[in-house]
Order: sequence, then C-alpha cells, then structure tokens
Amino acid sequence: MRYPCKPLTILATMACLLASACSHDSEPLAGPPPAPAVSKICPGPEAEKQAIIAFFDAHEGDTIEFCEGKFDFASGLTMTGKKGITIKGAGMNKTYLRFANSNDQDGFNLNKMTGVLVQGLTIYDAPGNGLRLFRSDYITVRDVKVGWSISDPASPYGNYTTDYSKWAVNGAYAFYPVICHHVLIEDSISVGSSDAGVYVGQSSDILVRRTEAYHNVAGFEFENTYRAEFVDNYAHDNVG
Repeated sequence: MRYPCKPLTILATMACLLASACSHDSEPLAGPPPAPAVSKICPGPEAEKQAIIAFFDAHEGDTIEFCEGKFDFASGLTMTGKKGITIKGAGMNKTYLRFANSNDQDGFNLNKMTGVLVQGLTIYDAPGNGLRLFRSDYITVRDVKVGWSISDPASPYGNYTTDYSKWAVNGAYAFYPVICHHVLIEDSISVGSSDAGVYVGQSSDILVRRTEAYHNVAGFEFENTYRAEFVDNYAHDNVG
C-alpha cells in the first residue's frame, strides 16, 4: 500500500537535518603560509628599532639582512623559538654590529631555534657573549667575526690597543653554542674573548672548520661535547 507524501513533513525533516549539520563547530580552512619576507636594515636612527622588530616578527623562511656599514645598538638582539631564519650582512668586513653600549649581556642571543643561518657580518663589543646559541639545532655560522674591537688590529673603529690590561673588561665568549646539536661554524674569526673565542659546551654533532682565533685567553674549547670535529682551524696569539 502506498501512503501519500506529506510535503510539510518532508520539509520539516530536511530543516532538522540541516540544523543538526550546522550545529557542529567546523575548523576554518587554513590559508597558505605567508610568503618569505626580507627585512633589510641599513644604518640610521631607526636601525635598532627595525632590527628588534625584525627579530621579534620573523617567520619561517624569512631573511633579516643588514646593509653594509656600522651599527651601534643599545640592546642585544634576541630571537626565541623560531625556525628557518636567515640573518646576514654584506660580509664580515663590510657589516659591523656593535654592542658596546648595550644593556644586555649578549650581542645575538638565539634560543630554541631550528634551521638558522648567520652569515656575513661582524659582532663587536658585547658586554658578555658575542653570539650565544642555546638549545638550538641545525645552525650554520659562516663568514662571521665575533669579538672585541679593542683587541682587534683590523677593527675599523681605530680603538685597538696593545695595553693588554684594557682587554680584561672584554666579554667571556665570542662564539658560544651550549646544549646545541648539528652546528657548523666555518670561515669565521674570534678575537679578544676574556675566556674562549669559540666555546662549545654540552652539545653534539659539531663541526668547526677554517676558523681563526686570536687575542683570546683560549682560542678553542670544547667541553662535554660529543661527535665534534675540529678541522683546518688556526689559533695564534692566544694566552693558551
């Protein structure tokens, strides 16, 4: 036996089903990731502000590029918990970042980072450590000088002195990776550290090559570090 259709009943059922389907929260479709950006910073009165913002806002794939010239910063540059970042200058002997008047201990302080490249610049005169890497993985440092200008005869600031007593106020470590994994430091220079020019501690899978250390207390120091290689480096005119 056939029963006649009841249009009102069918419409009511469809409305209930539609309401039920719409009652569940649905995740919005994720958009494409932001395109990699380049933050170019040149010497000038806004350079420090621009650098701090660039370090804070950087996203995966971004590049922070410092122009050729001299920069004087009153605070260190810190980045935490990011990956896939490039920080570069125009070259070791072209881009100078100076932290002599900084209120922070470190020049660069990179924490909990993954996949970072630092290349083509000089970091001078941090109160504590020049380039500090902490709990970070897959880090490449290339064509970078870190040190203290008072101890560097190649300094463009003209303040080099052979009055060694004045070097005592220099910071402890130039290159300072601690609790890091898969770190490459190459074609770089450390100068003037009051402790070690290149210090690697509590880390693993480290390669330091073609790197020069001079006018430090210790040129190179690896401590509690595993699977580390030290190849074609040049230590001279250090205390020990």
